[in-house]
Amino acid sequence: FAVDERRDLGISVIANGLFSAKTPRQTIWIEVNGCKIAEAMLDLQRNVGFQTISGSIPARCIPTDGLLQVAIVTDRTTSPRDIGLNSDTRSLGVAVREVVIYD
Repeated sequence: FAVDERRDLGISVIANGLFSAKTPRQTIWIEVNGCKIAEAMLDLQRNVGFQTISGSIPARCIPTDGLLQVAIVTDRTTSPRDIGLNSDTRSLGVAVREVVIYD
């Protein structure tokens, strides 16, 4: 992403964890240009479906060129096959529905 000037911004990510009874919890966090912006613990018992994770991007985390490198990081990856969801063998972290950066 790119912004026109360095200023404090907000970010909102709508994501869903990849979990099952075998792996019922997953931590995810958002980093922007290496700055940890927000963190959430997704839990099968409490968080069924997509969740919104929001935070603030401080101006100090935005370089002079305004480029934002957003990373959605998780404490683990797994394949849908390994947790019994389907036959997909790809190693996945989370499903992301939307990323919004705002003033």
